[in-house]
Amino acid sequence: MGPMVARDRESAASAAVGARARATKRDLILDTARELFLAHGFEGTSIDQIAEAAAVSRQTIYNNFDGKEALFRALTGRLVDHLVEPLVSRDPESDDVARTLTDLAERMLSVAMLPSSLALYRLVVTEAPKFPDVARQIYETGAERAAKALGAYLAAQSARGILAVDDPQLAAEHFFGMLVGHRQYRALLGVAEPVAHSVESRAARTVRAFLRAYGA
Repeated sequence: MGPMVARDRESAASAAVGARARATKRDLILDTARELFLAHGFEGTSIDQIAEAAAVSRQTIYNNFDGKEALFRALTGRLVDHLVEPLVSRDPESDDVARTLTDLAERMLSVAMLPSSLALYRLVVTEAPKFPDVARQIYETGAERAAKALGAYLAAQSARGILAVDDPQLAAEHFFGMLVGHRQYRALLGVAEPVAHSVESRAARTVRAFLRAYGA
């Protein structure tokens, strides 16, 4: 192995380590911001507080995020990245639609029912009247982005002849509405479910109903 190849490999390895460190630092900042937002609200949390609690500098935060609004958006975006992974990681031309929708449904239910997700949801609703622009941005990076990703997937599967969806965005909202619906509402209010179903059972039931409605 020549010296140039060795240097290239060392440079690539160093870049990979740096990328992992940046990702870890970014997650630390987001996790810290989430805890402070939940404890003190959006208005009651400052960048200085986040920096101190995360043991990073203000500049480190601003190197990763434009400000508090960007941190708030990123918290929602991180959840959506995990949620839509089944829609973007598979070949739409050979995909098993039922399996992908089931994976998506299980992820959605698991994320939506987390105590931290419910707490963040309550916080966003509480802060929305005071910060409408931030609320709109959170909607765009969260629920709207997830619906658009699912809508694009449903449109692709309709083009294959697997589904018959004439309004992909509306169908995507139908899917998420059937999936979480009253279950999330009860969880937000702390009301016990009348009949307990596992994540897997509820996901499977929702996907079967959806495919009966939209199957080609």
